[in-house]
Parts: sequence; structure tokens; C-alpha cells
Amino acid sequence: MEWGKIKGWYALHSIGLDNLSLGRAYLIQEINDIEADFTRAAEYLNIAVDRLRYAGIQDYIPSSLMSRSELFIALRDFNKARHDLDEAMTIAERGEMGLHKADCRLGYARLYLAIGDKEKARGELAIAKEMIGKMGYHRRDGEVKELEERLKL
Repeated sequence: MEWGKIKGWYALHSIGLDNLSLGRAYLIQEINDIEADFTRAAEYLNIAVDRLRYAGIQDYIPSSLMSRSELFIALRDFNKARHDLDEAMTIAERGEMGLHKADCRLGYARLYLAIGDKEKARGELAIAKEMIGKMGYHRRDGEVKELEERLKL
């Protein structure tokens, strides 16, 4: 990434997407670590959100916000997680981005599950499953199954 920046080969959205990838990788690594330190994940995800907003390409912003909401859920900062999910959903609804809307519903289900509100989590998961089925968005089948298992559905 640094070499690309020096050479001037990076567009702003590319920087954002690269930081998003790194942030997600660090987040996944830390979620599975007993002595988790989410500093690097937070750094990269914050940069991703900022750069993608500044680049102004609406298609990418919801993904960065949803990823950062996962970080906030892991940190148990549920208000910030909800804020990022709400913003991602607003962008997805305004832009008629069906896949992002389904992803947001899965994010809400994870948030409610983390808070301990299984009823709301089940409701969000049901909406997500319906959307995923209608759109044929089976890339998320594994996440749906995992949430169903956690909710014992």
C-alpha cells in the first residue's frame, strides 16, 4: 500500500478498500484471540470509513460501516455499532442496494444477539433470510446458518 501511495497509483477508493480488507483481517484475527487487542482493526476500519466517504462512491460505504459495526460489537460498544448499522442501512435504502440491506439485517441480528435480545435478533434474521431467498444471495447462507445455530432455530 505504501509503495502504491508513493508512486501515486492509488485512487482514494482503493486506499479505502485496502484498509477495509486489512481492518477486517485484523478484526477476524482478534475475535478469535483470548487477549484481543482491537487497536489495529480499529485503525484500519476507521481509515476505510473515512476514505470511502471522502471518495464518495456510495456502493462501498455500507461495507465499511458494517465491518466497523462488527468491531464495535466485539468491543461491546453497542451504541456505536447501532449507529454504523443505521447509517449503512440508510445509504443502502436510499441507493436501492438490496444486498447491502440484507447484510445490514444480518448485522442487526448479530447486534441484538450480542445485546441479549434474542427476539429482535430472530426478527432481523427472518427478514434477512427472506431477502436472501428472494434475491438468490446465497453467499450469506453460512452466516444465516451460524446465526440460526446461535439462536437455536
